[in-house]
Amino acid sequence: VDQGNHGAEVAPVHGIPNSSVVNIVMTADPSQLSPTPEQRVAEFIAESLVSQGVTAVYGGHGGSVIPLINAIASHDKLRWVYCRNEQAASLAASAEAKLTGRLAVCVATSGPGASHLTTGLIDALQDRVPVLAITGMKATRAVDLSEFQAIHQEDLFRAAGLPFSKVVMSEDAVPAMLRNAIAVATREKTAAHLAIPVDIQAKTLRLSPVRRQLGHVAHLDYQSSDTRIHKAAKALADPALRVVIAIGHHSATELADSTPLNLRNPYAPQDAYTRLAETLNAPIVVQLDAKGVVDESHPLYYGVLGIFGNPGLDAARSLVHAADIVLLFGVDRQAVDLISDSDFNQVRRVVEFEPDAGSAASHRWYDCETVVLGELASNARRLEAAVANLRDTPEGRAALQVLEDSRPINAHARQWNWLLRGGWRESAPPVPGTDGDERGHEPPSRFQVDHTEAPGFCHPARVLSPLSRLLRPADVVCVDVGDVTLWSSLCMCLSGGQRVLSSQGMGVMGYALPAAIAASIQRPDQRVVAVAGDGGVQMTIGELATAMQHKCRITLVIFNNNLLGRVHFGFEGVSGDDIISPDFVALVRAYGGDGVHVTDESGAEAAVKQAWARKEPGVFIIEVRTDPALKAEYAKMKDVSPFIAQLREALADVLPTDLRPSDVRKLIAFDVHGDGMLSVDEVNAAREVLSRLRARRDPQELLRVLRTGQLFKSPMVTSVKSMLAPLDPSPFDVRVGAAKGEGSELHVVGSVGHVLVGHVPSELRVKKFAAKDYSAGFEIGAVDGTDGLGEMCIACGEAYVRETDRSRPDFFTTRHGPSFLSTAAILVPAGTPADHHVTMDRSLAPEGVSLVRTINDLYNAVKGPFVFSGLVDWHRCDVTAISKSPCCGEKVSDHLSAYYLQPGAVLHNVKTFVCGAVARDEAPPRSDLMEQIFTRLFYKDLSKSAESKEGSGEITEKLGCDCQVQCHVHIITYNAAGEELADVWHLNPESVVKSLNIDIFKIKSLRVVDEA
Repeated sequence: VDQGNHGAEVAPVHGIPNSSVVNIVMTADPSQLSPTPEQRVAEFIAESLVSQGVTAVYGGHGGSVIPLINAIASHDKLRWVYCRNEQAASLAASAEAKLTGRLAVCVATSGPGASHLTTGLIDALQDRVPVLAITGMKATRAVDLSEFQAIHQEDLFRAAGLPFSKVVMSEDAVPAMLRNAIAVATREKTAAHLAIPVDIQAKTLRLSPVRRQLGHVAHLDYQSSDTRIHKAAKALADPALRVVIAIGHHSATELADSTPLNLRNPYAPQDAYTRLAETLNAPIVVQLDAKGVVDESHPLYYGVLGIFGNPGLDAARSLVHAADIVLLFGVDRQAVDLISDSDFNQVRRVVEFEPDAGSAASHRWYDCETVVLGELASNARRLEAAVANLRDTPEGRAALQVLEDSRPINAHARQWNWLLRGGWRESAPPVPGTDGDERGHEPPSRFQVDHTEAPGFCHPARVLSPLSRLLRPADVVCVDVGDVTLWSSLCMCLSGGQRVLSSQGMGVMGYALPAAIAASIQRPDQRVVAVAGDGGVQMTIGELATAMQHKCRITLVIFNNNLLGRVHFGFEGVSGDDIISPDFVALVRAYGGDGVHVTDESGAEAAVKQAWARKEPGVFIIEVRTDPALKAEYAKMKDVSPFIAQLREALADVLPTDLRPSDVRKLIAFDVHGDGMLSVDEVNAAREVLSRLRARRDPQELLRVLRTGQLFKSPMVTSVKSMLAPLDPSPFDVRVGAAKGEGSELHVVGSVGHVLVGHVPSELRVKKFAAKDYSAGFEIGAVDGTDGLGEMCIACGEAYVRETDRSRPDFFTTRHGPSFLSTAAILVPAGTPADHHVTMDRSLAPEGVSLVRTINDLYNAVKGPFVFSGLVDWHRCDVTAISKSPCCGEKVSDHLSAYYLQPGAVLHNVKTFVCGAVARDEAPPRSDLMEQIFTRLFYKDLSKSAESKEGSGEITEKLGCDCQVQCHVHIITYNAAGEELADVWHLNPESVVKSLNIDIFKIKSLRVVDEA
């Protein structure tokens, strides 16, 4: 329902904004509730919890909850998780709610059982997640008369801040009271409590069909109107505005398996926030619980905000302090670190994005420009399109020119000026004004804190860095409170949809292990890692028994320095902070688990691999002996990787002297074997290319080409590699198809030359092709008009195109239709027999095969130009996509930043449909067929088609020789369910194939089908 007058605004803290769309979504079908007219109260509660999506209940046992726990434990859709201490039960419930976004439940007996729940419930309250606590009481006749384990629970929890804490004194009141408690918890994103005497739990309810639905609660699904999005965009229209994007754990929760967003596209959140940041030239900071939402290798990522009041690295801190406005995406209480001065007075403007009104209400203590409710990533995409339209005006371009011409003196202003002018796109030297901070633009996992290790100790980064590289999408990291919180934020690079859980507001030591138990129960097929210090872990160490009893798969990393590190280093004049600890490995073995000690750097990576190799369920502890003198803080980082050292030494005579580590890493494109290092042959190939470029260009120009990625990552340059012998034995099974390798006539439309100079021939402006006439095809196309020309791929009788018309609300999303226009495409007519069919034996290449190696091996088998299509699974998929229609008569190479919004997105473990073309160049003179192929299909002849010797055309021309293979590939990703095609992308060479099943169509001839 559109709630009417868009001109009137209602303060978000008092109600739902008038310009919001609100849908009522029932969380379960009431008919699924038990049809039995008589039902025990305890059984009714258990059934009601199931109807809300609850799958596990955490708690302690006792006499006053026996009927309730019996009902829970006997329900086939509920899992009873007995915790050794009720505090751990409430912490586990809080962590589950944060992980899933759904209601989580904990149970405790009266007296100390109830009071133990307090810490975890306050954690849920402060971190704004829905948790319901149900506690038992003495029988109704003994209330306020019996003295043993009798407390006024409702007074205790209300004093702790819970908005709902009630006692039920009649079985007839249970359905309505339970409904109210669930509604408060879920709608306000908070903790609620219900106390039920033990005799009432055992009583019988007589329920009509209507009353049986009273335990069922509706969910409000919000989506803000375009009016509110436009209001937010107007606040960001000035290109000189200093904007910081802050991402909180509500954004991470959208990645949960249960959310509709994840079912559509698991990578949409990452793309949405980074594209918005690129449009605004805005740095991104995240809450610790939101690590993994955006790719931390992105140059606009500036670290974790708000840990113990620290905004992050020095560069991030100075950016925040000099910002004009902050965009809060699902950020809870730590927003105060971003918008206030040292006296907690608001000094920066705010635009707030929250999933619902309950979450927005938590920010009632400061002013907002506007509040946008609804799916966070979706609203980020809508905002990006709206801002781009507002800034693409004469006024916006004039303001940007003023920025280009300014040369500020103040260090903070220089830093912001560099960002707003797009300097980050060039991976330039350290940001001006940061005193040489080597943060750079590399993923934190590629860096180490600059610290010399004392003998007998191991630095935390030695364990956390290799561990983070092993994490897969949907894996979970649970971080305790203390110095480990800082080390985890510094040393772990999470960019593939992993989740981090921590106690952000309450800061509960001992949080990590209970949280890991909840995460393992909710995601039994994923890796769960808990990171804790020796002080924090001992506060809930008894939960090792809980984890082992429920066969949880947990890797528990314990940093042991016999010290309460955050207390010791965070304050002056501290005594009594030294502690002793048990042998944690021996302890976990006593419970039936396993572990390993790490006492120096030599054993760190082996310990991580040992933990990862363990197949049995249970807890594996990595106990790391750390230096008690080592202080965790946001320190300067330096790149110490062997790859950098190898190339600096091997190519010193041809590399510019002022290369940064990030520049050197660009040369990974020469890693044909995909092993992370360069062989002698690969180093020689790099030397040959760099020598040619250096001989023809100014060294600074070579530096610019490397830093902008135009040499290897730009779509203007595809895979150009020397031919290599196939792998022996090759993992690829190439079988002869129906065409028996003789080749077929394929169709070709237009030319890449049209694309590169923005020219659309008149006959191609109106000619539409039927997608059903082709079994495969790709390049540049549009579903409607040429204003939307973008990356295109043909599959399943449909044309899939990434929309580039900025005036459309679905800008930069993938559309599909039965027909298409095109200015450049190669097409396989329907019914064309395949010359070869190729599959892959994964046992011969368990780590995968690089795309470049794959193409070279296939060419060795086919021995001629070909088009291929089919299904490919990727370990790593490096992609990009054009974001502006090449139809306005300008050279793409002169405006790369305008045409490519995201030149380096990386997708992990994805299934795709793929279509590509491969050809080996010939020494002049080319045959007629090869001349047609390289003129119409490949970027190598950009200099000829564009009538220019500048830009990427010149680069590719220099790289060309008579022994090289060219490859051009497009992919379409599948949705998370693996059932529907989702997004089309251009594929970059730095990709690794996991498995494939493709058909190869050898090109015998090309038929031009341009005529209208």
